[in-house]
Amino acid sequence: MQKMEILYSVGKGGKNKAIDVALIQALLQSYYKKIEKDTSSEKDENKKDFSTLHINGSVSDILIEAVKQFQQSVVLMKVPDGRIDPRGTSFKKLVSAQTVKPTSLAKTLFGTATFGTAVLNTIPTSRFKVFFKQYHGLTTTKGEDLSGFFEKIKQDPTITNFGWAAYMLATAYHETTFSFKPKIEAGKGQGKLYAKVYDVKDVKGIRGKPGATYKNVYYGRGYVQLTWDFNYDDLGKALGIGDKLYINPDLALDPDTAYNITSLGMRDGLFTKKKLSDYITASKVDYLNARRIINGTDENEKIAEYALSIEYLLRLAAKPLTASKK
Repeated sequence: MQKMEILYSVGKGGKNKAIDVALIQALLQSYYKKIEKDTSSEKDENKKDFSTLHINGSVSDILIEAVKQFQQSVVLMKVPDGRIDPRGTSFKKLVSAQTVKPTSLAKTLFGTATFGTAVLNTIPTSRFKVFFKQYHGLTTTKGEDLSGFFEKIKQDPTITNFGWAAYMLATAYHETTFSFKPKIEAGKGQGKLYAKVYDVKDVKGIRGKPGATYKNVYYGRGYVQLTWDFNYDDLGKALGIGDKLYINPDLALDPDTAYNITSLGMRDGLFTKKKLSDYITASKVDYLNARRIINGTDENEKIAEYALSIEYLLRLAAKPLTASKK
């Protein structure tokens, strides 16, 4: 995704994937700003000014008009079709028409954006979900609950950073095998040291009859696959629910509890003593090593790629839909 190219067609009749649309919007905006500043030639009163074209990942009539005008003026198409295809003449001409050759997709789309405060709760969940599901590098399973997990992030007052939200989404995406639903570890940890049986006495009757004894196995559960008996004990106490999670580990499969475990554990370093702020701040992002928050470097490159893709989609989904024109 970091390459300066589109993978699908953009414009009239195009597939119009969010990242591709945003790149074309950014390149067109830059081109028309250059034309607007060019005082060496007389302006054509019949041509519209698209220098304020929005970069929001959503195709619009204004974008198609801007493409057609570019095709007519620069590509010299007699009948502009309003569509830009991957590696096509219109795309090549648009890239070559830039004042400075674009080399960074992030900078082209978002300028010198930092990871400071982001108002995530204003992002339309439906719009983000459309962007996510249409992106070529991401997929979801049947019955997924991306919307439910994203709504929890939006309602979490401690998550106000695009990078934190992106990495949490990427982690849940990977750990739940693309479902965004709390899940039980495949094989229930069979053969793992943390999967031994513990006799746990339920003195207060949290699970049923007071004094009952349960044979608990602390294999992976939830959005982040919580394991080990002491982690269930520590996280339960940190969440303010006392022994409930230790006595009834299946509480980690409840979506609200599973999300609270994810958020608190990743923010405060309760899984591995590494936390989000160690890798993602207002001035830096290190998605590759952020995997240490959960599980060393296991699958870290794959998850880092997910996170970067999701970050871009979050930033685009946060942009207003209305496009400006003069």
